[in-house]
Amino acid sequence: MKREIMFRGKIICKEPDWEYGFYFQRTTQYGNKKYYILEGNLNRARLRDCFRDVWEVYPETVGQFTGLRDKNGKEIYEGDVLYISCLKEENPFVVECWKYKYMFRSPKIHSSKEAYEPCYWESGEVIGNIHDNPELLKTE
Repeated sequence: MKREIMFRGKIICKEPDWEYGFYFQRTTQYGNKKYYILEGNLNRARLRDCFRDVWEVYPETVGQFTGLRDKNGKEIYEGDVLYISCLKEENPFVVECWKYKYMFRSPKIHSSKEAYEPCYWESGEVIGNIHDNPELLKTE
């Protein structure tokens, strides 16, 4: 089964919101880099013909779709915070990419080597993300 390549990023505007689609960057004539999400799936004709669905995003908020969905069917992206009920660990887990693999890491764990591989995602539930809900990562 092929995994859909898709990204999300928080758009830059007065009231930031999330956009989902194809991620790319461009360098301006002054050498500044700008980061964008093209809404929806990548389609060369659409990219060539229609730029109204392109949104500039904050690069630190961009995360790739893992190809996984939580127990409620919600897509899981890098930077999502999950609660995984079948694990003994009571803390939420952050989805991270480490050595080309997606891992679930507790905020108490400082090394990705100690993180869980995504074998428990089916019992997990996305409860937020590290950008909108940083309070979920606070540990006692």
